[in-house]
Amino acid sequence: MSDGVAAYYIFSIIKGASFMPEWLQQAISSFVGAGMGTTAVGWYIKTRIEAGVRERHMRLEADLQSQLEESKSKLARFAVEHQVKFSHLHTQRAEVVAQGYMVLRHLYDATRSYTSPAGEIEGNAREHLRIAVLQALEAAEDYLLPRLIYLPEKSAENTKSFLSLMNRNAGKFRVTVDTSADIPKIAAWQAVWNEVSKDGEQLLNELANDYREVLDVC
Repeated sequence: MSDGVAAYYIFSIIKGASFMPEWLQQAISSFVGAGMGTTAVGWYIKTRIEAGVRERHMRLEADLQSQLEESKSKLARFAVEHQVKFSHLHTQRAEVVAQGYMVLRHLYDATRSYTSPAGEIEGNAREHLRIAVLQALEAAEDYLLPRLIYLPEKSAENTKSFLSLMNRNAGKFRVTVDTSADIPKIAAWQAVWNEVSKDGEQLLNELANDYREVLDVC
């Protein structure tokens, strides 16, 4: 069988195949019509298939590169957004620590002044001191309690303990000393003063160290 006949025979078999692209069928028909043999047809088919594979590979590679660049861009945007949020969080935490220590220190000073056994308190001066404690306590609680989430767990617990200590002793002083109809109970007064001046100061110093650590991280 000659090459031309064989080529025509091959073409007649594959022409109706569903997998055969129209352009390839037309090309083979041209080769066969021109009397070219199976070798030429095979070479042409092989060449066109390889070209198609290369073209598809290049297209897939371009698509992959495009997706990779898009992913890099998204990651870069995410990193910037995360850094901005992280920086904003540290700024807020630093503000809470600075303002928080200030209101706690003010509360401590007010409670010390109110419960101090030193010196004579004349007229209604003691009542003014008591009101100052209540105002300082309210200011400290209003500011810190909603913002404890910004503090480390230990600092948050120490903050609540300090607020409770000042509140408890101011109330105890008012009941057992300040408004007592009898002569002030020296033992009760001394107990309150010890808790405020010693335990309170120690706890406030611990809070100062805790807050400094938070600021160092910020």
